[in-house]
Amino acid sequence: MKIVTRFAGLSACLLFFLHSCNPGKDQHSLLKPGCQVLTYTIESKESSPEAYVRDETAVLDRDTVKIGKVSTRTYKYDEQDRIIESTWATYNYGGNGGKTLYQYTSDTVTLISTHLGMDRQIHKFPLNKQGLNGSANLKYNADGFLIESVNYGATKTYTIENGNIVREQERAAPPNPMVYEWTYEYDLTRPNLPNTNPYDGKTSKNLLMKVTTGTGVSASSYAYKYIFDESGTKTRRYRKIGEGRYLVADYTITCR
Repeated sequence: MKIVTRFAGLSACLLFFLHSCNPGKDQHSLLKPGCQVLTYTIESKESSPEAYVRDETAVLDRDTVKIGKVSTRTYKYDEQDRIIESTWATYNYGGNGGKTLYQYTSDTVTLISTHLGMDRQIHKFPLNKQGLNGSANLKYNADGFLIESVNYGATKTYTIENGNIVREQERAAPPNPMVYEWTYEYDLTRPNLPNTNPYDGKTSKNLLMKVTTGTGVSASSYAYKYIFDESGTKTRRYRKIGEGRYLVADYTITCR
């Protein structure tokens, strides 16, 4: 059984710096009962030249392709299910990497980031009473889902049904009349992957299967497929982007 829903379109800046805070236990996915997440690793892979070293053979949709790592991110959680450390590395264009530490008070989170070739950066963000990003341009509902954000005059609104974000609409800043819309289909039989960015609110509770985007004039869509192992702590997600070309993400979870 599936339902149309949406996956939060967060800004690249927030996704980079704010993979943080306290994802609820009900959002941990592909886990055996009783597993409290200690670490969560995402390895992004491709079959295109973006992966400089394609040293793994994979069978995807009956295609046998060579894939290789493009990037890796690992998140470490404390006993309150808050992210306390994240590390990342890229393997193309010469490679890069870094680490972010998260320090919490009752009303702030401070991110201390170190990146190869860059000075240490410190970013402090306010937390509201829900423990979420307290910036004035963000609004949440009582359950902790983001329902509106305003950036540079553009307004995004989010519709939530049955624990899933079913629609996102973005109205461009005047005088641009464009309205962009995202709808998403989820597998209701499986919970979502861990929330790596709960600082900006809850993510949908079910597993993302299909994304449709449109402007009212044109629309396009793409689908995700998954391969699960028996342990329940590893999974592979992939989607086809062309003939013999795939984007792949391998997820690994360790329990406390």
